[in-house]
Amino acid sequence: MKDVFRVSFLFDFYGPLLTEKQQDLIKQYFLEDLSLAEIAEGAGVSRQAVHDLIKRAESALEEYERKLGLVATHLAVKDALKLTVSEIDSLAGGDGPESSAGGDGPEAYTFKIRRVSDRLKAILARYF
Repeated sequence: MKDVFRVSFLFDFYGPLLTEKQQDLIKQYFLEDLSLAEIAEGAGVSRQAVHDLIKRAESALEEYERKLGLVATHLAVKDALKLTVSEIDSLAGGDGPESSAGGDGPEAYTFKIRRVSDRLKAILARYF
């Protein structure tokens, strides 16, 4: 089964590193949802040849990610920022799951602000 999401994400980051032919095959198979037979017919090659070329292109994308880790870093930063935004939202409303940490007094807000600040510092130190 096609892992369209993963390959699409990898392609967004590393697509320009592939050959033009590999880029075309990935686009046709994963993004345009053409079958191997349809791609093979259009390219004038066998279905097996298309399959092998797509698998090589996928392997290249996975290898770039293994070496560079840009997608993993992007997703980790995104998750950390989402969590930080959630913390900020809880400061604004005080009705989220975090509001039980010491009530809504000044000490609770100071604690929450420090926690948000620490999380942002950790993101900056780790990724930038």
